[in-house]
Amino acid sequence: MAWQRETRGEVCCSAATITFELCCQWSQSDVIQVVLIHAVIALSQFRIVALLEGFSFVVLLFIALPLKYLADMPLAVRFAGSIHGLLFLVFIAALYRASTERHWPFRRTLLAVIASVVPFGTFVFERSLRREIATAP
Repeated sequence: MAWQRETRGEVCCSAATITFELCCQWSQSDVIQVVLIHAVIALSQFRIVALLEGFSFVVLLFIALPLKYLADMPLAVRFAGSIHGLLFLVFIAALYRASTERHWPFRRTLLAVIASVVPFGTFVFERSLRREIATAP
């Protein structure tokens, strides 16, 4: 089978991007189960990153920007903006990983990107992620 290979006389398995260097014989159903577990882990990590990114966006819009313009504290936007920018990049990377591992249609991925630029959008999108995690096999 394509998913088995020999290593030092022992059978090891690899599936998708996951390589198992456990020296034992894996059945194909075991490999599929592990791939599904990794897809749920990717989805859970994306959910956490989405919440953090959404929170940083709200802080930027409703705390840092008023501090800049009402209290003349531009450093608040620089600090919150830098954190939000980093979290947005992590969000895009986590979205790519989750969407490829869960085989999302382009429409769902695009919806996640749109939700990330709308205030409170990631919190609404997160509810669908929570439901998907709960119903995952």
